Amino acid sequence: MNLLCPIVSGLLTAFSFSSDKNAFLVLLSLIPLFHSIRKTKRKFLYMFIYASVLHIASASWIVNATEFLPFEKEKNFIFLLLFLIVIAVAEGVIIAFPFIFWENVRKNDTCDIFSFSSLYILGEFIQEYIPYISFPWIRLSAVVAQKEIIIQSASLLGGLFVSFIIASINGLICVILENIVLKKKVILPIICLSLIICFNTAFGIIRTNTIKHEEGSAVLLVQGNFSGEEKRTSDKNEITGKYLRLSYNNLSPDVKLVIFPETAMPFSFNEHNDGTKTVSKFARKNDVTILTGICTYEEEKIFNSAVAFYPDGTFSEAYSKRILVPFGEKIWFYDTLLKIMPDVFGEMSTFTEGTSPLPIETEIGKIGVVICYESIYPRIARSTIRNNAEIISIISNDSWFGKSNAMYQHHNHAILRAVENNRYVLRVSSTGVTSIISPTGQITDYAEPFKEETLKAYVTTIKKRSLYSIIGDIIIIPSATIFIYSVILYFLQGNKKLPYPQH
Repeated sequence: MNLLCPIVSGLLTAFSFSSDKNAFLVLLSLIPLFHSIRKTKRKFLYMFIYASVLHIASASWIVNATEFLPFEKEKNFIFLLLFLIVIAVAEGVIIAFPFIFWENVRKNDTCDIFSFSSLYILGEFIQEYIPYISFPWIRLSAVVAQKEIIIQSASLLGGLFVSFIIASINGLICVILENIVLKKKVILPIICLSLIICFNTAFGIIRTNTIKHEEGSAVLLVQGNFSGEEKRTSDKNEITGKYLRLSYNNLSPDVKLVIFPETAMPFSFNEHNDGTKTVSKFARKNDVTILTGICTYEEEKIFNSAVAFYPDGTFSEAYSKRILVPFGEKIWFYDTLLKIMPDVFGEMSTFTEGTSPLPIETEIGKIGVVICYESIYPRIARSTIRNNAEIISIISNDSWFGKSNAMYQHHNHAILRAVENNRYVLRVSSTGVTSIISPTGQITDYAEPFKEETLKAYVTTIKKRSLYSIIGDIIIIPSATIFIYSVILYFLQGNKKLPYPQH
């Protein structure tokens, strides 16, 4: 029966991530998990079950991304279903790993709550950095991203700090309920719960009321509304013409920067090809800089990049995407797979990762570009700020999500990046969500998904850095310390179970 608890927690947390209306449920969804995991010796198994169920339920949209694979539709579905299972198992192991020796550092209710929360965010942290199976999509902080007051503490210690707070609230509520049933004292957990909620809420209110949304330079965001299929089958001149037409029809004299989505331009960047000449001519004629997603080449390597077309006919250095979508953009062991299945993988190409975090210079300021999938990795946006980016622009192609919740889940990460780095975020997507996000995470305007639409944004460049953008994920140090301490105790005690009164 206890095994049902991590399953219930996984499903409840996934449900809380399915819609902003359900987000507050995450403040309660871990209670069954926390209650059950302290009663069992199989802590790794319970965390693994929880995290695997969470990822299968929250990332089920993966199986709909069949248009990116070269097989028949049925085979694509089977492959993606297997891919989803692999992701769920891998992420389950990652989240569960810090809890292998958790029993060795347990002392009392209060200690258990904060060690549990610390080890939980250690798993979320590892998700971001582990090779091949990195997938930090489903973080507790991302669930509540649209709750502006709650997430302001991300500017101090990042999204992981918000996840820590959420996990701690769950643990404290669980202990309060347990103690009420057992007729034990609840004063200490109630005090701790009150302090956490009061601190986080007070800081959120103060920060949201302190940071003013001042109007600055005018920027035009263009949502062309091309699906993946349309991008492949439509005439290249038609795609280019549509973006330029939407821009021209909505330009005003004060707009000095126009931003297109990821790979919006259907040609590879080359100063001498017709597509480049067309866009460059438009920029010169209308005295505007165009920042667009476009593919670039270097010898035989192809990059998913962003390039600015300047009004004087010159071009910026390309920013190239540094974290690529597995199998969508980056095929691991491509050369080997090409030899084994040349008919299949011969039709697919693989991008090369970029390396530079440098922002793109524009008339309105330095734009730190983040391309699509990269936005779920806090370190990517943070690195552009460390290189003096004054605005963050996230250009994305979310068309392959269809009308699933994934489009909004992805957008939640953009909100966190704004708060973490104290920057305006200009998010431009092919089909949605295109939005303007303030440094406090407020969505000041957005385009209706799946429509041809433009947004005119007035944004202020910001030079002042948040604490988080300076110190990074320093919160993970105590988490790692607790884990290392649990490992040391395990070996020092010869794998003997510590005496602890079970609930």
